[in-house]
Amino acid sequence: MYEGVTRTNNVLKLMAKATDLSEAEQKSISAQARFLRGHYYFELKKMWNMVPWIDETTTNFNQPNNVDVWPQITEDLKYAYDNLLPTQSEIGRANKWAAGAYLAKAYLYQHKYELAKPVFDAVITQGQTSSGLKYDLNKSFEDNWLPSRENNPEAVFVIQMAANADPTGPSNANNGDMLNFPYGDGSPFSCCGFFQPSIDLVNHFRTNPATGLPYLTNFNSFPIKTDMGVEAGQAFTPDQGTLDPRLDWTAGRRGIPYHDWGIYPGKPWARDQSYGGPYGPKKNVYWSETADSDGDQGTWAPGTAVNYSIIRFADVLLMAAECEAQIGSLSKAQEYVNRVRARAADHESWLFKYKDDQDPSAGFSDEPAANYKINEYPAGNFTSQGKDYALKAIYYERKIELAMEGHRFFDLVRWGIADQELNAYFSYQGKITSGCEEW
Repeated sequence: MYEGVTRTNNVLKLMAKATDLSEAEQKSISAQARFLRGHYYFELKKMWNMVPWIDETTTNFNQPNNVDVWPQITEDLKYAYDNLLPTQSEIGRANKWAAGAYLAKAYLYQHKYELAKPVFDAVITQGQTSSGLKYDLNKSFEDNWLPSRENNPEAVFVIQMAANADPTGPSNANNGDMLNFPYGDGSPFSCCGFFQPSIDLVNHFRTNPATGLPYLTNFNSFPIKTDMGVEAGQAFTPDQGTLDPRLDWTAGRRGIPYHDWGIYPGKPWARDQSYGGPYGPKKNVYWSETADSDGDQGTWAPGTAVNYSIIRFADVLLMAAECEAQIGSLSKAQEYVNRVRARAADHESWLFKYKDDQDPSAGFSDEPAANYKINEYPAGNFTSQGKDYALKAIYYERKIELAMEGHRFFDLVRWGIADQELNAYFSYQGKITSGCEEW
């Protein structure tokens, strides 16, 4: 993070010496640099809280680490929001609306809901991608992780990845995931099996068969059937109960298609099922059909062309819903949550069975891969149930919509419930997998 801070500071220092830049160019460069500096410091703040602030004017680098840097982060992001162009000529460059989403997120983390709300409102109603598309949810949930479709209306601020860009130079692929692919006997990936969805997480995707809604408080009382301890040669029938369709784009499950790689085999692809559980990650994994282009072939383990979303539009809607609930607009909060759930309920976001389980290249059928049932919250539900219920539903929706994307722990911390949620997790998961017991 501080290497990123150093580079943005250097841009600002060197720009001040330039004599051939117009005022508009200086403003654009400054706004882009300060946006990125705000991003790096946001990451530092959320991980370590108090950190030394170093900017382009700093000469004494022995700065204290007991100072709250939220004011400086907010100032950088506010400058970027006020000065960046609404669209950019190059995909990947931050624009006004990416800065607005990040500024509102910074306000949200500080519990400044009244300041965050109007900025979220502007991003939701006026925001557009670098190419000028209005922000929206993709019809297909999976499009957020397909390199051929990633720069889409849902991409607000995304780190661009490129596989096999320069075989003689450093990798520009998503190498943060190099250890995190299904691994074991017969796996097509070379490493390493560490990024597994937990049983507790997967249980969150159970829905009530009568309502199509989640079990907000007692989800582990309705566990999804697992293949823990089931060997490859033993028969296994996947869970037949009602499920949120986002599950099967989030976790690889025994007996369910795993992108176009074939039916997920369960235990053979788990590094150590007793330690980490039976499930495999999915959002970060490229498809077999595009493995040559989307898998980075110049590294010892799988780098990919799968972009990393810092902020996508579904995240914006759920953060905005949280603000609305906190200031008392429960109907608007429900509208945003239902917009996210409606996308998941659309058949274009579902996973379907293969036409031929023995030959995935034959394509997908029109038969859902599992018993999917998901509905929106009924009209007036949040208002009638009250603020605490609305927040519980929003928090739950963030967990299942953004699962495995890196937000959950930091959400728990800012909500002030990390201790109770983690202890409940350890209490449940620790009875099933040994990896949790070690915590």
